[in-house]
Amino acid sequence: MKYIFIGLIRFYQLAISPFTPATCRFYPTCSAYALEAFQRFGFFKGGILTIKRISKCHPFHPGGVDYVPEKKEEDKTAGKGRDIMEITVSEQAAKWYKEELDLQNEKNIRFFPRYGGVGGRIAGFSLGIKAEAPENESASTLVEGIHFFIEESDDWYFEGADLSVSYDETQKEPKIEYPENN
Repeated sequence: MKYIFIGLIRFYQLAISPFTPATCRFYPTCSAYALEAFQRFGFFKGGILTIKRISKCHPFHPGGVDYVPEKKEEDKTAGKGRDIMEITVSEQAAKWYKEELDLQNEKNIRFFPRYGGVGGRIAGFSLGIKAEAPENESASTLVEGIHFFIEESDDWYFEGADLSVSYDETQKEPKIEYPENN
C-alpha cells in the first residue's frame, strides 16, 4: 500500500507540481515531507504524519521548517542497511566555494537535498548548499579550513552513497558525484 502512495506522490511531483506556482509555506514541501514519511514509516504512520502536515497548510499557520521525525532508537529497523557516509571535497572545489560564497566569518557549508533542479541523486531533487552552522550532523569533512557537512535529517537523500565533490576545469565549477558506499 505504501508504494502506491509513494508512486502517487512522485507522479504529483513530476507531472503536476512543476506546472503550479510555488506556494508551499513549509520546508520541505508537503509532497517531499509525505514521500519521506511513507518511505521512513510505511503506510499507516506515514499517512498519519502526512495528514497532520497537510492539515497545517492554511493561511493562519506560519509554516517554516518541519522535518519528518526520526525513528525512535528502540525501532529495530532504524539505521539498518546504512554504512557510514563519507564526504570528500577536493581542495580546488573548496577554494571555489570559499570564493563563490565569499566566506568571511562562516566556515561551515551544509549540503542538503532540495526539491527541484537537475542532476540530483533522486529524480526531482538536487543538491543545495548553504553557509550555516551544523545542528546534528551525520557526516563531515574539513578542507581548506571549511567544515563541509550533512545533517542527519538529510540522510535519506544519500542512502547507500557517499558524496564526492571535485572541481571540473572545463565548467569551472564543482562536480558532484554519489559513489555507492560499501
